[in-house]
Amino acid sequence: MQNGPRPSRAIPFLAVAAVLCASGGADSYLLVSNGDDWSAEFAQRWDPAVWGPGETLEWVIADHPGWTSPWVEEDWDREGPALFEKPEEALPLVAWGLGTWTNLETADIRWTVTGVQEVAGVLRDGHNTVTTEAAPGKIASATTWGRRVHGEWMLEECEVRLSPMVVADMLAGDVFHRGTLVHELGHCLNLQHSAAHGDIARTLNVFPDSRGHPPQMAYAFRSFPEPTFDDAVGASLMRPAPGWLSTTGAISGRITVEGRRATHVMVFAARMTGSGVEESVSAMTEADGDFHIEGLVSGVYFLRASSMIRPDAHGHWVPQGAILDARDKVLLDPVTVRAGRETAGIRLDLERGRQGRDWQPKDR
Repeated sequence: MQNGPRPSRAIPFLAVAAVLCASGGADSYLLVSNGDDWSAEFAQRWDPAVWGPGETLEWVIADHPGWTSPWVEEDWDREGPALFEKPEEALPLVAWGLGTWTNLETADIRWTVTGVQEVAGVLRDGHNTVTTEAAPGKIASATTWGRRVHGEWMLEECEVRLSPMVVADMLAGDVFHRGTLVHELGHCLNLQHSAAHGDIARTLNVFPDSRGHPPQMAYAFRSFPEPTFDDAVGASLMRPAPGWLSTTGAISGRITVEGRRATHVMVFAARMTGSGVEESVSAMTEADGDFHIEGLVSGVYFLRASSMIRPDAHGHWVPQGAILDARDKVLLDPVTVRAGRETAGIRLDLERGRQGRDWQPKDR
């Protein structure tokens, strides 16, 4: 579906930039629990007038000299020759990145890149674009554009920018930077950094929920060459494939540390199968220690609670009293999840003992 003129019923207002810095990895997409405002029910989605269920969202490669000119990345002290002779040669790379999300069987994500087009840049112009351009301090970014439709914020456009250095590394087979493209496209589903935007949202007072948080699914920074299991759950909650939600359930409960609330501690749910343990789906506790993990297929799960592995991926919660020195603990009693139901009342008490971290959130 081509992004065309927008109906007059909506008032454009919002642009959110999500930036992947060179801070390295952390956990994958984290479904952050912070009361009902953080559940998938309240997450911001695409305007169905732009990208409806079962429809294909079209992308273009920006006709930008970054594809065909020698490049210099002063911040990273690197330089190199032109990436391509012409921008069209980048089509397979972008198609691969889009395909990593389209291939998710549990999500209704249909993306295609249609060709090269001259566009206005990272501006709302009716096109979802991928371009390469050096930007100080950034290796990649995604900018989502939204507007309020019938009183609800919805997305309508996304622009992805990759530095020439990242593209050069991708062409050389670098796994991390191939994952960078996947990561930035995840932003275009409104999977946003868990460390970002909360303060901006409260300052601008633009999001209509009671806590002042942006209605989005949140995640950390690590890049993979394809979406992880955690990624797939987050994306599927945002755009579920027909019938998928009816096959899933949820787990909720409370984590404490020596009897007191475990503020912003990570909780991992891993399903047991006949061949072993699957990858985990993760969440983060609220300020009062409550957690809620949704999008879980039926089965038997083991839970593990842990302090943040990479606090710099979740800087928004560190100044709010996040527990960083609790020892990991596994709930020995397995938890059964049934489709369409929530297994509630789980309790797990942790002990302190992990060495704390002298860490302060970076400006973003």
